[in-house]
Amino acid sequence: MPRPKIDVSLTSISSRMGTICETLQSILDQDYDGELQLHLHLSPEPYLLDAGVPTLPRALQALKRRAGERLQIHEGPNFGPYRKLLPYLHRNWGLSKLVVTADDDTIYPADWLRGLVDAYLTYGCVIASRGHRIIVKDNKIAPYRSWMGTRIDENPSHFILPTGKDGILYNTAFFPIGVLNIEEALKLAPTADDLWFRWHLAASGVQTFILNMDYRSSTFVETDYESSLYLNFNRGGANDVAIASLETHFEESFGFTLGAISAGEPA
Repeated sequence: MPRPKIDVSLTSISSRMGTICETLQSILDQDYDGELQLHLHLSPEPYLLDAGVPTLPRALQALKRRAGERLQIHEGPNFGPYRKLLPYLHRNWGLSKLVVTADDDTIYPADWLRGLVDAYLTYGCVIASRGHRIIVKDNKIAPYRSWMGTRIDENPSHFILPTGKDGILYNTAFFPIGVLNIEEALKLAPTADDLWFRWHLAASGVQTFILNMDYRSSTFVETDYESSLYLNFNRGGANDVAIASLETHFEESFGFTLGAISAGEPA
């Protein structure tokens, strides 16, 4: 029996137009036996590290011609990393569709999608190649840097933050309507879309399963390292600011904090 249709959604920035085709081709070349379609979200507007992409590079135009309907390129407003998933959710709201988010600086191995989908068919939750264990001490979220390098012992769990670089599989039906509030997202977690999505999903009782439980092991090949949001914005503590803001917002709005639930309990 063929596997279900998968959409892969991603965004890119001006400085990666020279390498984006390598990433897209690695996804188009997947040995996945179900239907596959890519959705690339670009913007002519400058924002954060992106100077904007007003015209498509020739190499990307050529790839689009070769790929045909398998590669869809969407233009829209620039709200940074949230373009990776939110435009796709808007277009497919109210549906149950499987979508994998990918990064534009990564070369994906041929069995990448197959592994994510097979895990989803087993566990029925968010599936990620890699992630961090969210550490809670005395009902408080520990600093983000303390999560890095720790081994995940409980899998799946509410206390796993999937990291976007190596791919995350979602069902669009998992998300509550509040996740679409881009103004709130940019106010609370302007460069930390993964945190915004995790808090909404945890509050809705959706767990994460990780394929690679040891984050310290090797990751996929990168085409760019210098333009990383983590290096340029989040390494200095922006993630901790976002986490505190999300905890406050979710407690005030929904009576929920991730720090107040114990691992293994339903959210």
